[in-house]
Amino acid sequence: MPGWLFPQRASDDRMRRARRATLLRLEALEGRALLASFQAIPSGTSPVEAVSADGNVVVGFGFHWSSGEGLVPLVAPQGLSGIPAAKAVSADGSVIVGEITPNFGAVPAFRWSPGQANVQTLPVGSLYADAYGVSSNGNTIVGYASSFDANANGVYRLSGGQASTVIPTNNTFTRYQVAGISSSASVIAGTGFERDGSSTIFRWANNSFTTLPEPLARSSFATAVSPDGSVIVGTRTIGFLQQAIRWTPQGVSDLGSRSSDATPNGVSANGSIIVGDLNPSGNAFIWDQDQGIRDLKTVLVNEHGLGPSLQGWILGTATAITPDGLTIVGQGVDPQNRPAGWIVRLDASIENPSAEISINGTVSKTDNITLFNPAVTGQPYAQPIHAIITNTGNATATFQLSVSAAGAATVSQNSVTLAAGESSEVQVTPKAVSAAPYDTQIIVSHGSTEIARDVLTIVSVLIPQRIRSTNTPYSMKDRIPPRVGTPFNITVAPDLTGSGQSVTLAVNGQSASNGMVTIDGEGTKYIAKTGKVSLSSPDGSTQTAATGQYRGSIGIRVGENGSKLKLVVGVRGQDTTQSHGFSVAAIPVNFSNTRKLVQPRVRENVALKSAGMQVYWHFESDSGVLGDLDAVEVSEVVQAGPGTGGLAINGFARTSGYNSARDSLTFYDTHSVAFPYFSNLYPDWNTGEISFDQLFKFRDRRTGSAEVPMANSGFRIVQRLYIDPVDGKQKLHTVKRGASIRINSLYSEAGTVEGGEITRTQEV
Repeated sequence: MPGWLFPQRASDDRMRRARRATLLRLEALEGRALLASFQAIPSGTSPVEAVSADGNVVVGFGFHWSSGEGLVPLVAPQGLSGIPAAKAVSADGSVIVGEITPNFGAVPAFRWSPGQANVQTLPVGSLYADAYGVSSNGNTIVGYASSFDANANGVYRLSGGQASTVIPTNNTFTRYQVAGISSSASVIAGTGFERDGSSTIFRWANNSFTTLPEPLARSSFATAVSPDGSVIVGTRTIGFLQQAIRWTPQGVSDLGSRSSDATPNGVSANGSIIVGDLNPSGNAFIWDQDQGIRDLKTVLVNEHGLGPSLQGWILGTATAITPDGLTIVGQGVDPQNRPAGWIVRLDASIENPSAEISINGTVSKTDNITLFNPAVTGQPYAQPIHAIITNTGNATATFQLSVSAAGAATVSQNSVTLAAGESSEVQVTPKAVSAAPYDTQIIVSHGSTEIARDVLTIVSVLIPQRIRSTNTPYSMKDRIPPRVGTPFNITVAPDLTGSGQSVTLAVNGQSASNGMVTIDGEGTKYIAKTGKVSLSSPDGSTQTAATGQYRGSIGIRVGENGSKLKLVVGVRGQDTTQSHGFSVAAIPVNFSNTRKLVQPRVRENVALKSAGMQVYWHFESDSGVLGDLDAVEVSEVVQAGPGTGGLAINGFARTSGYNSARDSLTFYDTHSVAFPYFSNLYPDWNTGEISFDQLFKFRDRRTGSAEVPMANSGFRIVQRLYIDPVDGKQKLHTVKRGASIRINSLYSEAGTVEGGEITRTQEV
């Protein structure tokens, strides 16, 4: 006799009576105004996997859902990078099990119950473990575990906190996949995989292991087990033909004429109703013994009056069914061509209107955040965010939309009218900054009754509008130096610390031409509170690339790559407020003079001679590397006189030519005067005084800035001609000091002179 080697659990008559009772109940429901409901589950591309026996909780990849709470994400424990993929749920929805995947290094099984912030890994003790079944009361969990120790591999059964391997791998089966567990935890069903790649359905009951007696099948694969443990459904392959099958104690049978197109996924308590998907049509199916495989949508439209609710829907696949056969869940495509989960209740009573709201259209609350900078900040910005309202009831209803606290935001529509299962998108525009994370609420009401709400944080982020190092001269375009960090204050309100929310800072426009910049060493900086960040460019080669050339005082296409970098605030992956453009360019700083104890040479002209002094002048790059100034040229500006006596001249201002700033160490100044050798013929020339004002300017081919006064490059040189009262000889005294200097439109603070001043007295 075909079947398993275990006692038959029910007689043929009892099985027929149970199946007939279910069908009569469906017929009675159809006679009672065809009470049924269809509801969308906003799971997106995350597959729906299972439903609790009471039909109230649906679980899937990374989430659990109920009519009351809506979609709630499952969160992995700290330190694990994967997403908790739920595979099974207890009868009342209080225990959810599955695996965390993908997770680098290992794939652990997990368990979750209400009140837990994160899912908890199971103490299975293996490198890889999944959890594909849980008992009705949630106390027993089953799955497959494997590690480097082949002796520990196999199907485990976890109960009372202790895991034991109940079906170890062996010479025949090198790996298993569990399809499920019965409500009482006495039966486990699944598939064993052999070394040659073939597979066989197995059943474990009270420590007895048996396999499907299918001598003609090349392979068989289990997909689900009925809650009473009496029926296993799956597929088998005979030759090149795959068939959907149903295995009972009486033997194995296919699901009828369309078995080769079907994959069963879920089965009711006694195996009398099966759901799954059809290929290649991509539609969900429902099966019973009397009518075989039927298109589920057609059944719901023709027999349960759900045509309006299902208009435009592709049901795709039915993944699970409750033990009573009256609630079915699955995954499909909604009328807007978006992936979505769904739930059908075949015995739904007329319900009060119900709805769900999802701000930003995602499961996670952490991206319920948008930016608002009031006008008084000088950086006004309002970033809209959308919300999706879904009618989760079974009839068309009109819902009112409002915001709390008052004045925090506006909604593009005050009300929406939606058919059962229909969704609509509205736009929320922020108007005031939150006092705390998640303190703004978008509320959905029906009449005077609130039926749903979602929370939102309205954040303000203020950044410097001008990104410029503090030592940047006033007439130069915005820029920061390479190699060294430039700090800036960032203001975030409210403080997002601990909320799971954050905003990002990044520099847009980066390239080899425009320059490269990091923020605290990162390309993108996540921030949650007010503080300082440091912008820096790694080295001289990541500066903004210089362009063009100067011909005299005329710049030809200089600075064409400049001012193309912008500091940008990102919220929900969208660019919002941003700075003005800036560049990465080193500039000369720390101008100083030191002694060059060499007397100016005597001129070859026999009638004239000169006296005074020479001094070295040099500067540094604010990047710390002089070579970074390869696109900078410097020039001297001098304003003289008029003098008196023998040093009397007409006042003048003149500018030297430009020199490359990289040659700083080779520059020196000559401060000298020439006078008649026979000055004794002109007594008034024996004495006199003159002063010279000096500063330096530069131009830069990276930013395109020109006529930029160099900071702290101002000096005053005073020369006095006199008769020494001690020896009666004529002498010239020269002194150079730092001084704040303005020459025409250029201004510079005092420069540095060795010892505070450099002096030289000479007999002339």
